[in-house]
Amino acid sequence: MKKINLLSGLMLMALMLLASCAKDNRVIEKPVFLASNTTSIEVSKVTLTDSTTVLDIFARYRPKYWIRIAGSSYLTDDKGQTYPIQKGVGIELDKEFWMPESGEAEFQLVFPRLRNGAKYFHFSEGPEVEGPFCIWGVQLKSDQLPELQLPKDILAHTVNKEAVLDAPELKFGEATIKGKMLDFQPGMPDAVNIVVYNPLSGYENVELKCEADGSFTHTLPVLATSKAYAYNNGMGVHGEFFVAPGQTSEVYLNTREGARLRSKFPAEKAA
Repeated sequence: MKKINLLSGLMLMALMLLASCAKDNRVIEKPVFLASNTTSIEVSKVTLTDSTTVLDIFARYRPKYWIRIAGSSYLTDDKGQTYPIQKGVGIELDKEFWMPESGEAEFQLVFPRLRNGAKYFHFSEGPEVEGPFCIWGVQLKSDQLPELQLPKDILAHTVNKEAVLDAPELKFGEATIKGKMLDFQPGMPDAVNIVVYNPLSGYENVELKCEADGSFTHTLPVLATSKAYAYNNGMGVHGEFFVAPGQTSEVYLNTREGARLRSKFPAEKAA
């Protein structure tokens, strides 16, 4: 009888310990994030235990093709502290992970516990990886992103609904384009392509490199008021605008909107 009571007591203590540990775990379902350079992986859940940070990853890629998660992957918190990956669950690091017929799969990536008070983290496979998967600004404290910081002159800009474009005419001159990738972060793809329509030669394309703050500037010859595009393929963002001889055009590429449009989960929530 004493042995049975002792065993029952030990089992009860074990169950209480498990319940206590589970209670201490913090789970963030479908966390919002600032930006991503890929549609192949997305964080579907973050679990913070007393010793680990576990990312549930939803993968979406071409059926019967492979993706790979580098063993050099790490997280960086909002204070710049880094956390190297410990292991994969359901995936072997540095090995080809072959997608099933559905083109969808799930696995987990395990990292050390983030420091207490961390507001967000970035995920990266590391700069030594060619074409690394990167996800920026995965939120831990809120289901909303921080307020978008727009230039003051945009906020003060008033729209003239009566304005009309100048009559089309060939008029040679230089047009200036000033732009910026909003929420630009270190490690983001910094190539922005500008495409301008030339009525004589067709579409012309020039590639620019962003400055450290995400801004870019370019001056080009144009023959008339023309439609133009700016895009960053790596971040999935683009914008349309007009250029004109002797005029300056401004364009702002919204990286967080590009991430929202490409994400699987916001689309599910809206359905």
